[in-house]
Amino acid sequence: MPVGLKSGQQARAIGRSDSFGPLLKIRPLAKTPRLMLHGILKPGPTQFGVLIPKRLAKRAVDRNTLKRIVRHACYKHLAHAQGQFLVRFTKPVQAVGHSDRAAWWTEIQQLLSAGLQRVNLPNSAANPPHSPQPPKQLPS
Repeated sequence: MPVGLKSGQQARAIGRSDSFGPLLKIRPLAKTPRLMLHGILKPGPTQFGVLIPKRLAKRAVDRNTLKRIVRHACYKHLAHAQGQFLVRFTKPVQAVGHSDRAAWWTEIQQLLSAGLQRVNLPNSAANPPHSPQPPKQLPS
């Protein structure tokens, strides 16, 4: 079972690129210099997709590496969200080496955290939602 998911909850990748259409028509939830996060909140299991055009990442090994990094981050961060999410790459990608993976991981985490804050959801399974604080007593 992916990291951060409850036993009854399934996160899965969006299977066909045809399903990306409605997500691309709405404004992004969050942006970084190289990425955008689109999302639609709706009941049901969490679905996510990754869009890396060949014109932005020429080498298949780079596209596949980035997709694996994004999928892992989505399993971790989108565990408590319900809806469809799409991570879209917007700038050309150079070769993704071992030293670049940490930078990509950080950028993807920032993107997902910012997007989830915008829709007021807890931002990761590592930081589970905490119970609300009781209201403070006002002096009488």
